[in-house]
Amino acid sequence: RAVIERRGAVTVAELLATVPGVAVSRSGGPGGTTSVFLRGASSSHTLVLVDGVRVNSTGSGAFDWADLTVDGVERIEVLRGPQSAIYGSEALGGVISIVSRRGGGETAGGVSAEAGGREWRRLAGRLAGGAGGWDWSVAASSQETDGLSHAPAARGNRERDPWENVTAAASLGRGWGGDGTARATVRWFDAASGLDDFVFPEGLVDDPNYSQERRGLVASVAVEKPVTARWTQRLRVGFADEETRTLDPDPEPAFHRGVFSGTTADAELAADLALPAGHALSVGYVFERRRGEQAAAFDARADLHSLYLEDRFAWRGLEVALGARHDDHSVFGGETTWRATGSWRLGGATRLHGTWGTGFKAPTFVDLYFPFFGNPELTPETSESWDLGVERSWRDGRLTADLTVFAGRYRDLVTFDTRTFLAANLARAEVEGIETAVEWRPGGVWGLAAAYTLTDSEDLDTGELLPRRPRHLASLSVDLAPAPRWTLAATLVAAADRIDSDGRRLDDTERLDGRIEYALTSRLGAYARVENLFDEDGEEVGGYAAAGATAVVGVRYGVR
Repeated sequence: RAVIERRGAVTVAELLATVPGVAVSRSGGPGGTTSVFLRGASSSHTLVLVDGVRVNSTGSGAFDWADLTVDGVERIEVLRGPQSAIYGSEALGGVISIVSRRGGGETAGGVSAEAGGREWRRLAGRLAGGAGGWDWSVAASSQETDGLSHAPAARGNRERDPWENVTAAASLGRGWGGDGTARATVRWFDAASGLDDFVFPEGLVDDPNYSQERRGLVASVAVEKPVTARWTQRLRVGFADEETRTLDPDPEPAFHRGVFSGTTADAELAADLALPAGHALSVGYVFERRRGEQAAAFDARADLHSLYLEDRFAWRGLEVALGARHDDHSVFGGETTWRATGSWRLGGATRLHGTWGTGFKAPTFVDLYFPFFGNPELTPETSESWDLGVERSWRDGRLTADLTVFAGRYRDLVTFDTRTFLAANLARAEVEGIETAVEWRPGGVWGLAAAYTLTDSEDLDTGELLPRRPRHLASLSVDLAPAPRWTLAATLVAAADRIDSDGRRLDDTERLDGRIEYALTSRLGAYARVENLFDEDGEEVGGYAAAGATAVVGVRYGVR
């Protein structure tokens, strides 16, 4: 949470851009479709969890990060590499988990207000507390901007595409039975953004009447209780709901008007067992029901029954985890995945680590049922991946460095079959690369983190790079306290050598963001932040304008 506050980011995607192996691309300005790629895998090969609940779209299989703000978020966990053996479908490239903030202690809160370029306005607040075994936390925000034209200004496009977002999040927890815990969380957002039209052969052009509305709700209830000294029982129930509407009062084109709605409901029953000889066993059962409806196209449902098992054990500095999972899908049948991980500490400061595993992604409802494209005979997309790295620390852990080599092979990827004009499991891809990361935290606010990822990806049918995965990706984050009461945070993200989905080479991009704050009192602070300080205009997605430099000033009061 401290990093989130220092950087002053509004969306989670802004923070993910500095994580090694994570590439972020946004279609135009605020509110534009935002995708995340882990280690060169497709955006639909990253499983996204909010308090343990899957939020990937049941339509596309991917998650759009455009409207996930940092309000009510305690931490963000990024688990790279093959994880289907523990988490099931979509976890081929990794898992990103969003964990909500909790309350506790005396009731306290804070508010912030800011305004800036392109008519940017944001108001946010949080209140939290606890008593009598209960803890609670609520957070909310409202932000809006006139934005910029998603269509490039160089082609004469001047109409601004606005973005509005209202978000609320809450957490309620209680201890029970002496050592048991129970927690309920909920997160909701309502957003609207302007869209532009694609006209052949000009490309993206202004459309003042074309817009999109998105709503989402995620809720979970989790209960945990030790049954004996060696047996802990866990139960979690989750629900995620999404709705996307595209609107256009003009009669043509008709495809500008549509509604997609999807839900995911799941229940997980799991046990953690401490066994003799240093073994720790986790075993669980998950039931999941996915539904998706596209107006005038399909209304579908799929059920998944899953069993997983993981054994973790340690011996003289060596830690190993072996896991397997079987998923039974009501449409395509069963799939079994495996994973092995190891960590070997050589002395106190050096650690070797590695992972090998398989993954799969179930066909989406669009793949299965969309008119003139869907194919109910599809099978899962599959992968086999590994990584091997070494981590070293100095100065009692204040300075750390890590070097990791990774590779993955993806098979049976769904693509358009030119012979049948339907979706088919025909595409194949390979990814290999190197991640490097260095972090220095001498104490207090001071800190520096740098990362570089080399990703060599290939579509095995065309020989081209996989779209929107940069070969070179680098980031630098700096946190400073240059004088009493002053704090400064800056991040630089650069990406080079990537292509778009049509094979066109994209611009190299560099973006520098910064935030500076002055503490007027222990509770009152004034700050300013700037996005894209050097006004770089490289396109992250072909045909979509990049957001230029934007400056914002604000004040905050109370505890964070």
